[in-house]
Amino acid sequence: MLHVLHTVSGRNWGGLEHRVVKQAEWLRQHGFGATIATPIGGATWLRAVAMELDVIGLPFDRLSSAAATFALRRLVRRNKVSVIDCHSNLDSKAALGCRDLAGIVRSVHVTPKAGNGVFRRLKWRYGFDQVVCTASSIFSNLQDDGLLLPGRSTIIGEWAEADFFDVPSLEDTEKSDVVDVAMVAMLRPDKAPDLALDAFEILRRRSVRTRLTIAGLATAEHEAYAQALRSRVAQTKLKELVQFVGHRENIPDLLSGIQIVIIPSRREAQSRIAAQAMAAGRPVIASDVGGLSELVKPGATGRFMPPNDAQALAQNIEELVRKAPLRQAFGSTGRLFAEQHLRIEDKMLLTLQVYDCALSRFESSVWRRQAIERIA
Repeated sequence: MLHVLHTVSGRNWGGLEHRVVKQAEWLRQHGFGATIATPIGGATWLRAVAMELDVIGLPFDRLSSAAATFALRRLVRRNKVSVIDCHSNLDSKAALGCRDLAGIVRSVHVTPKAGNGVFRRLKWRYGFDQVVCTASSIFSNLQDDGLLLPGRSTIIGEWAEADFFDVPSLEDTEKSDVVDVAMVAMLRPDKAPDLALDAFEILRRRSVRTRLTIAGLATAEHEAYAQALRSRVAQTKLKELVQFVGHRENIPDLLSGIQIVIIPSRREAQSRIAAQAMAAGRPVIASDVGGLSELVKPGATGRFMPPNDAQALAQNIEELVRKAPLRQAFGSTGRLFAEQHLRIEDKMLLTLQVYDCALSRFESSVWRRQAIERIA
Protein backbone atom coordinates (compact mmCIF):
# COMPACT_ATOMS: atom_id res chain seq x y z
CA MET A 1 0.00 0.00 0.00
CA LEU A 2 1.21 3.49 -0.85
CA HIS A 3 2.23 5.34 2.32
CA VAL A 4 3.00 9.05 1.96
CA LEU A 5 4.94 11.04 4.53
CA HIS A 6 4.34 14.81 4.38
CA THR A 7 7.03 16.93 6.03
CA VAL A 8 6.28 20.45 7.26
CA SER A 9 9.05 22.38 9.00
CA GLY A 10 7.16 25.58 9.89
CA ARG A 11 5.07 26.22 13.00
CA ASN A 12 2.61 28.78 11.58
CA TRP A 13 -0.66 28.18 9.74
CA GLY A 14 -1.20 29.20 6.13
CA GLY A 15 -2.09 27.88 2.70
CA LEU A 16 0.80 25.41 2.59
CA GLU A 17 -0.14 23.84 5.89
CA HIS A 18 -3.83 23.74 5.02
CA ARG A 19 -3.00 21.97 1.77
CA VAL A 20 -0.91 19.35 3.56
CA VAL A 21 -3.54 18.37 6.14
CA LYS A 22 -6.25 18.21 3.48
CA GLN A 23 -4.06 15.99 1.32
CA ALA A 24 -3.34 13.70 4.26
CA GLU A 25 -7.04 13.57 5.15
CA TRP A 26 -7.99 12.70 1.55
CA LEU A 27 -5.35 9.98 1.33
CA ARG A 28 -6.56 8.40 4.57
CA GLN A 29 -10.20 8.56 3.47
CA HIS A 30 -9.30 6.77 0.23
CA GLY A 31 -7.41 3.91 1.81
CA PHE A 32 -3.81 5.13 1.54
CA GLY A 33 -1.30 5.56 4.31
CA ALA A 34 -0.57 9.17 5.26
CA THR A 35 1.66 10.58 8.00
CA ILE A 36 2.67 14.17 8.75
CA ALA A 37 6.04 15.00 10.34
CA THR A 38 6.08 18.50 11.83
CA PRO A 39 7.15 20.30 15.02
CA ILE A 40 5.14 19.42 18.14
CA GLY A 41 2.89 22.26 19.20
CA GLY A 42 3.02 23.98 15.83
CA ALA A 43 -0.17 24.88 13.98
CA THR A 44 0.04 21.89 11.63
CA TRP A 45 0.62 19.47 14.51
CA LEU A 46 -2.34 20.88 16.46
CA ARG A 47 -4.64 20.74 13.44
CA ALA A 48 -3.57 17.20 12.52
CA VAL A 49 -4.19 16.02 16.09
CA ALA A 50 -7.64 17.62 16.09
CA MET A 51 -8.45 15.86 12.80
CA GLU A 52 -7.14 12.56 14.20
CA LEU A 53 -4.54 12.28 11.46
CA ASP A 54 -1.31 10.32 11.90
CA VAL A 55 1.19 12.99 12.98
CA ILE A 56 4.72 12.66 14.34
CA GLY A 57 6.58 15.44 16.14
CA LEU A 58 9.83 16.33 14.38
CA PRO A 59 11.37 19.78 15.08
CA PHE A 60 13.09 20.43 11.75
CA ASP A 61 13.64 24.05 12.77
CA ARG A 62 15.51 23.19 15.98
CA LEU A 63 17.67 20.27 14.87
CA SER A 64 20.88 20.27 12.91
CA SER A 65 20.58 18.99 9.35
CA ALA A 66 22.24 15.72 10.35
CA ALA A 67 19.97 15.19 13.36
CA ALA A 68 16.84 15.96 11.33
CA THR A 69 17.93 13.53 8.63
CA PHE A 70 18.68 10.79 11.15
CA ALA A 71 15.28 11.26 12.83
CA LEU A 72 13.49 11.27 9.48
CA ARG A 73 15.27 8.08 8.38
CA ARG A 74 14.07 6.30 11.52
CA LEU A 75 10.53 7.49 10.87
CA VAL A 76 10.59 6.35 7.23
CA ARG A 77 11.78 2.88 8.20
CA ARG A 78 9.36 2.50 11.10
CA ASN A 79 6.30 3.57 9.11
CA LYS A 80 7.34 1.81 5.89
CA VAL A 81 6.98 5.05 3.95
CA SER A 82 6.81 4.78 0.16
CA VAL A 83 7.09 8.47 -0.77
CA ILE A 84 8.20 11.58 1.12
CA ASP A 85 6.44 14.77 0.05
CA CYS A 86 8.51 17.68 1.42
CA HIS A 87 7.21 21.23 1.36
CA SER A 88 10.00 23.65 2.30
CA ASN A 89 13.74 24.07 2.41
CA LEU A 90 14.50 22.67 5.87
CA ASP A 91 12.52 19.47 5.58
CA SER A 92 13.60 18.88 1.97
CA LYS A 93 17.23 18.82 3.10
CA ALA A 94 16.39 16.07 5.56
CA ALA A 95 14.35 14.22 2.93
CA LEU A 96 17.29 14.16 0.53
CA GLY A 97 19.12 12.10 3.13
CA CYS A 98 16.44 9.42 2.70
CA ARG A 99 16.80 8.84 -1.03
CA ASP A 100 17.88 5.26 -0.41
CA LEU A 101 14.65 4.62 1.54
CA ALA A 102 11.79 6.22 -0.43
CA GLY A 103 10.77 8.25 -3.43
CA ILE A 104 11.17 12.01 -2.89
CA VAL A 105 8.64 14.61 -4.05
CA ARG A 106 9.31 18.33 -3.59
CA SER A 107 6.14 20.42 -3.47
CA VAL A 108 6.87 24.11 -4.13
CA HIS A 109 4.41 26.70 -2.80
CA VAL A 110 6.45 29.87 -3.40
CA THR A 111 9.23 30.58 -5.86
CA PRO A 112 12.58 29.73 -4.19
CA LYS A 113 15.18 32.46 -3.94
CA ALA A 114 17.25 32.79 -7.09
CA GLY A 115 20.72 31.29 -7.24
CA ASN A 116 22.96 29.56 -9.71
CA GLY A 117 25.09 27.34 -7.51
CA VAL A 118 26.09 23.95 -8.82
CA PHE A 119 24.83 22.15 -5.70
CA ARG A 120 21.46 23.91 -5.95
CA ARG A 121 21.00 22.80 -9.54
CA LEU A 122 22.07 19.22 -8.78
CA LYS A 123 19.69 19.09 -5.81
CA TRP A 124 16.69 20.17 -7.81
CA ARG A 125 17.45 18.24 -10.99
CA TYR A 126 18.63 14.97 -9.48
CA GLY A 127 17.79 14.98 -5.78
CA PHE A 128 14.02 15.00 -6.13
CA ASP A 129 12.23 12.28 -8.07
CA GLN A 130 9.34 14.61 -8.85
CA VAL A 131 8.63 18.30 -8.33
CA VAL A 132 5.09 19.65 -7.84
CA CYS A 133 4.60 23.37 -8.52
CA THR A 134 1.42 24.86 -7.09
CA ALA A 135 1.29 27.55 -9.79
CA SER A 136 2.45 27.96 -13.39
CA SER A 137 4.42 31.05 -12.37
CA ILE A 138 6.50 28.93 -9.97
CA PHE A 139 7.06 26.31 -12.66
CA SER A 140 8.22 28.98 -15.14
CA ASN A 141 10.66 30.52 -12.65
CA LEU A 142 12.19 27.15 -11.75
CA GLN A 143 12.41 26.21 -15.40
CA ASP A 144 14.09 29.52 -16.27
CA ASP A 145 16.66 28.81 -13.55
CA GLY A 146 17.39 25.41 -15.11
CA LEU A 147 16.21 23.49 -12.06
CA LEU A 148 13.64 21.19 -13.68
CA LEU A 149 14.12 18.14 -15.88
CA PRO A 150 11.58 17.13 -18.57
CA GLY A 151 9.01 14.67 -17.29
CA ARG A 152 9.90 15.22 -13.64
CA SER A 153 7.72 18.20 -12.77
CA THR A 154 3.97 18.85 -12.62
CA ILE A 155 1.71 21.83 -11.97
CA ILE A 156 -1.06 21.07 -9.48
CA GLY A 157 -2.84 24.22 -8.41
CA GLU A 158 -5.20 25.02 -5.60
CA TRP A 159 -8.63 23.51 -5.03
CA ALA A 160 -11.78 23.95 -2.98
CA GLU A 161 -13.31 21.31 -0.72
CA ALA A 162 -16.86 20.09 -1.27
CA ASP A 163 -18.48 22.31 1.39
CA PHE A 164 -17.55 25.47 -0.53
CA PHE A 165 -19.74 24.34 -3.41
CA ASP A 166 -22.66 24.15 -0.97
CA VAL A 167 -22.54 27.85 -0.07
CA PRO A 168 -25.79 29.53 -1.22
CA SER A 169 -25.47 31.65 -4.35
CA LEU A 170 -25.44 35.46 -4.24
CA GLU A 171 -28.93 35.57 -5.72
CA ASP A 172 -30.20 33.60 -2.71
CA THR A 173 -28.38 35.57 0.00
CA GLU A 174 -28.34 39.28 -0.96
CA LYS A 175 -30.91 40.94 1.28
CA SER A 176 -29.14 44.07 2.56
CA ASP A 177 -28.33 47.32 0.79
CA VAL A 178 -24.86 47.18 2.39
CA VAL A 179 -22.46 44.96 0.45
CA ASP A 180 -20.08 42.90 2.58
CA VAL A 181 -16.50 42.31 1.45
CA ALA A 182 -14.06 39.79 2.92
CA MET A 183 -10.30 39.41 2.94
CA VAL A 184 -9.01 36.06 4.20
CA ALA A 185 -5.25 36.09 4.72
CA MET A 186 -2.47 36.14 7.26
CA LEU A 187 -1.78 39.63 8.57
CA ARG A 188 1.54 40.17 6.82
CA PRO A 189 2.80 42.99 4.58
CA ASP A 190 2.98 40.74 1.50
CA LYS A 191 -0.75 39.99 1.84
CA ALA A 192 -1.41 43.77 1.94
CA PRO A 193 -4.21 44.21 4.48
CA ASP A 194 -2.90 47.77 4.86
CA LEU A 195 -3.80 48.34 1.20
CA ALA A 196 -7.31 47.07 1.90
CA LEU A 197 -7.64 49.65 4.68
CA ASP A 198 -6.41 52.38 2.30
CA ALA A 199 -9.08 51.35 -0.21
CA PHE A 200 -11.83 51.37 2.40
CA GLU A 201 -10.80 54.84 3.55
CA ILE A 202 -11.35 55.96 -0.05
CA LEU A 203 -14.71 54.17 -0.17
CA ARG A 204 -15.74 55.78 3.14
CA ARG A 205 -15.08 59.24 1.75
CA ARG A 206 -17.16 58.34 -1.31
CA SER A 207 -20.02 57.11 0.91
CA VAL A 208 -20.04 53.70 -0.74
CA ARG A 209 -22.28 51.37 1.27
CA THR A 210 -19.92 48.51 2.03
CA ARG A 211 -18.14 46.82 4.94
CA LEU A 212 -14.92 44.81 5.22
CA THR A 213 -14.28 41.69 7.27
CA ILE A 214 -10.63 40.68 7.63
CA ALA A 215 -10.15 37.06 8.72
CA GLY A 216 -6.67 35.93 9.66
CA LEU A 217 -3.92 36.15 12.24
CA ALA A 218 -0.34 37.39 12.25
CA THR A 219 2.74 35.25 12.61
CA ALA A 220 4.94 36.06 15.60
CA GLU A 221 7.32 38.18 13.54
CA HIS A 222 4.46 40.30 12.15
CA GLU A 223 2.44 40.83 15.31
CA ALA A 224 3.53 44.49 15.57
CA TYR A 225 2.39 45.06 11.98
CA ALA A 226 -0.99 43.46 12.74
CA GLN A 227 -1.41 45.52 15.91
CA ALA A 228 -0.75 48.69 13.93
CA LEU A 229 -3.54 47.72 11.54
CA ARG A 230 -5.98 47.14 14.39
CA SER A 231 -5.01 50.41 16.04
CA ARG A 232 -5.49 52.30 12.80
CA VAL A 233 -9.04 50.99 12.51
CA ALA A 234 -9.90 51.53 16.18
CA GLN A 235 -8.66 55.12 16.18
CA THR A 236 -10.31 56.30 12.94
CA LYS A 237 -13.70 56.27 11.28
CA LEU A 238 -12.69 52.99 9.64
CA LYS A 239 -14.03 51.29 12.77
CA GLU A 240 -17.51 51.86 11.31
CA LEU A 241 -16.62 49.80 8.21
CA VAL A 242 -13.90 47.30 9.12
CA GLN A 243 -13.78 44.40 11.54
CA PHE A 244 -11.01 41.94 12.33
CA VAL A 245 -12.37 38.50 13.22
CA GLY A 246 -9.12 36.58 13.69
CA HIS A 247 -8.70 33.04 12.45
CA ARG A 248 -11.90 31.53 11.13
CA GLU A 249 -12.19 27.76 11.01
CA ASN A 250 -15.37 27.66 8.96
CA ILE A 251 -14.59 29.70 5.85
CA PRO A 252 -17.67 28.45 3.92
CA ASP A 253 -19.83 29.92 6.70
CA LEU A 254 -17.95 33.21 6.43
CA LEU A 255 -18.38 33.33 2.65
CA SER A 256 -22.11 32.67 2.91
CA GLY A 257 -22.50 36.09 4.53
CA ILE A 258 -20.40 38.19 2.16
CA GLN A 259 -20.72 39.25 -1.48
CA ILE A 260 -17.16 40.05 -2.64
CA VAL A 261 -13.70 38.61 -1.87
CA ILE A 262 -10.56 40.72 -2.25
CA ILE A 263 -6.97 39.50 -2.59
CA PRO A 264 -4.76 42.61 -2.71
CA SER A 265 -1.50 40.66 -2.24
CA ARG A 266 1.84 42.11 -3.21
CA ARG A 267 3.19 38.59 -3.76
CA GLU A 268 1.26 35.38 -4.32
CA ALA A 269 1.46 31.99 -6.00
CA GLN A 270 -2.04 30.63 -6.42
CA SER A 271 -4.36 31.75 -3.67
CA ARG A 272 -6.43 29.13 -1.87
CA ILE A 273 -9.09 31.68 -0.97
CA ALA A 274 -9.48 32.54 -4.66
CA ALA A 275 -10.39 28.92 -5.42
CA GLN A 276 -12.67 28.76 -2.39
CA ALA A 277 -14.42 32.03 -3.23
CA MET A 278 -15.08 30.92 -6.80
CA ALA A 279 -16.46 27.57 -5.61
CA ALA A 280 -18.75 29.53 -3.29
CA GLY A 281 -19.93 31.68 -6.19
CA ARG A 282 -18.30 34.90 -5.01
CA PRO A 283 -16.58 37.40 -7.34
CA VAL A 284 -12.89 38.00 -6.68
CA ILE A 285 -10.93 41.23 -6.95
CA ALA A 286 -7.23 40.39 -6.97
CA SER A 287 -3.80 41.86 -7.61
CA ASP A 288 -2.28 40.93 -10.94
CA VAL A 289 0.66 39.06 -9.38
CA GLY A 290 2.04 35.53 -9.37
CA GLY A 291 -0.37 32.75 -10.21
CA LEU A 292 -3.62 34.58 -9.47
CA SER A 293 -4.28 34.93 -13.22
CA GLU A 294 -4.49 31.14 -13.39
CA LEU A 295 -7.67 31.33 -11.32
CA VAL A 296 -9.24 34.77 -11.56
CA LYS A 297 -10.49 35.64 -15.05
CA PRO A 298 -10.93 39.43 -15.37
CA GLY A 299 -14.29 40.35 -16.82
CA ALA A 300 -15.62 36.83 -16.22
CA THR A 301 -15.08 35.85 -12.58
CA GLY A 302 -13.85 39.14 -11.12
CA ARG A 303 -11.45 42.03 -11.60
CA PHE A 304 -7.70 42.53 -11.56
CA MET A 305 -5.87 45.50 -10.10
CA PRO A 306 -2.22 46.56 -10.26
CA PRO A 307 -0.36 45.66 -7.06
CA ASN A 308 -0.05 48.42 -4.46
CA ASP A 309 -2.86 50.44 -6.05
CA ALA A 310 -5.45 51.34 -3.41
CA GLN A 311 -7.33 53.61 -5.84
CA ALA A 312 -7.79 50.74 -8.31
CA LEU A 313 -8.88 48.39 -5.53
CA ALA A 314 -11.44 50.91 -4.30
CA GLN A 315 -12.70 51.54 -7.82
CA ASN A 316 -13.20 47.82 -8.48
CA ILE A 317 -14.99 47.31 -5.16
CA GLU A 318 -17.24 50.30 -5.82
CA GLU A 319 -18.15 48.97 -9.25
CA LEU A 320 -19.25 45.60 -7.87
CA VAL A 321 -21.02 47.20 -4.92
CA ARG A 322 -23.11 49.37 -7.23
CA LYS A 323 -23.75 46.67 -9.87
CA ALA A 324 -25.46 43.68 -8.28
CA PRO A 325 -26.14 41.90 -11.61
CA LEU A 326 -22.43 42.11 -12.50
CA ARG A 327 -21.18 40.65 -9.23
CA GLN A 328 -23.81 37.91 -9.45
CA ALA A 329 -22.71 37.08 -13.00
CA PHE A 330 -19.06 36.97 -11.93
CA GLY A 331 -20.02 34.70 -9.04
CA SER A 332 -21.97 32.29 -11.24
CA THR A 333 -19.18 32.07 -13.82
CA GLY A 334 -16.61 31.53 -11.07
CA ARG A 335 -18.61 28.67 -9.58
CA LEU A 336 -18.92 27.01 -13.00
CA PHE A 337 -15.14 27.32 -13.49
CA ALA A 338 -14.57 25.84 -10.05
CA GLU A 339 -16.91 22.94 -10.76
CA GLN A 340 -14.89 22.11 -13.87
CA HIS A 341 -11.35 22.78 -12.63
CA LEU A 342 -11.07 23.18 -8.85
CA ARG A 343 -12.43 20.00 -7.28
CA ILE A 344 -10.09 18.37 -4.74
CA GLU A 345 -10.77 14.93 -6.19
CA ASP A 346 -9.27 15.88 -9.56
CA LYS A 347 -6.22 17.50 -7.96
CA MET A 348 -5.57 14.50 -5.72
CA LEU A 349 -5.79 12.07 -8.65
CA LEU A 350 -3.03 14.10 -10.31
CA THR A 351 -1.09 14.02 -7.05
CA LEU A 352 -1.36 10.22 -6.89
CA GLN A 353 0.11 10.04 -10.38
CA VAL A 354 3.07 12.11 -9.16
CA TYR A 355 3.56 9.78 -6.20
CA ASP A 356 3.43 6.74 -8.49
CA CYS A 357 6.07 8.29 -10.77
CA ALA A 358 8.33 9.09 -7.81
CA LEU A 359 7.94 5.59 -6.43
CA SER A 360 8.63 4.01 -9.83
CA ARG A 361 11.77 6.09 -10.22
CA PHE A 362 12.91 5.05 -6.75
CA GLU A 363 12.22 1.38 -7.39
CA SER A 364 13.98 1.44 -10.77
CA SER A 365 17.18 2.90 -9.32
CA VAL A 366 19.68 0.07 -8.91
CA TRP A 367 21.81 1.63 -6.19
CA ARG A 368 18.80 2.76 -4.20
CA ARG A 369 17.24 -0.69 -4.41
CA GLN A 370 20.48 -2.31 -3.35
CA ALA A 371 20.73 0.07 -0.40
CA ILE A 372 17.27 -0.81 0.85
CA GLU A 373 18.04 -4.53 0.44
CA ARG A 374 21.17 -4.14 2.57
CA ILE A 375 19.18 -2.33 5.26
CA ALA A 376 16.48 -4.99 5.19
